[in-house]
Amino acid sequence: MLKNAALLLVPIMLLSACVAVVEDGQASSDQPKKTTLGRAQGVVQKRIDRLRFEYGKALLASIQEIISFKAIALEPIRATLPGADARTRANLIYALGYIGGTDAHRLVANFTKDESEVVRYESAAALMGMGDWSAVPVLIGFLENGNRRFRYKAWQVLQTSTRQKFGYDFDAVQTEREPALARWRSWWNNRRQEIIYGENEPTRKP
Repeated sequence: MLKNAALLLVPIMLLSACVAVVEDGQASSDQPKKTTLGRAQGVVQKRIDRLRFEYGKALLASIQEIISFKAIALEPIRATLPGADARTRANLIYALGYIGGTDAHRLVANFTKDESEVVRYESAAALMGMGDWSAVPVLIGFLENGNRRFRYKAWQVLQTSTRQKFGYDFDAVQTEREPALARWRSWWNNRRQEIIYGENEPTRKP
C-alpha cells in the first residue's frame, strides 16, 4: 500500500502546536506537550475505532493515517489490540509492520499464534518485513492452506524475502504442491539457525 505523503504532516502539525509560555524569564512546564501528545493519540484512537466499519479506499486512508503517526500510534494500538475483533487486529498489525521499531516488533510477535488465520498471516508478513525470519515457518504453513488467497500471499512474501521458489505453485492441487512444500520445509530445517542468527541478511521494507 502506498503511503499518503500529505498525511505525514498531521502528527507534525499537532505536536508543533505546543508553544512554551515564558513567565518571569522561565519557560513553562512541559504539561502542554503532554496535552498535545494526548490529543494526537486521541486522533489515532478515533481512526482505530473506525477501522471495523470501513472498507476499500476509506479503510486504506485510515490505515495510512495511523501509520503516519509512527511512534505516537503505538500506545493506542497496544491498548486496542487485546479486545479488538480479528479484522481490526489484522489491520493494526499491518500498520505496525510499516511503523517498525522495537516496540512495534514486540507487539506484532505476540500474534503469530492468534486464533484468526488472517491475523497470523499479517503478523508473519509484518515480521518478515521487519527482518525477523522467525516467521518463515508460519508462512510455510500457509502454503498448504485450503484458501488459495492465503497460499498466494504467503508465497509472495516468502519468495520476495528469501529469493527461493522451490517450484511451488499456489494454484496447483494439494498433491502437486506437496513436493515443493517438502523442499520448503527441508530448506528451513537445514538453514534456520544460519538464517536467524548467522550471515543471511533479510530483505526489508523500504
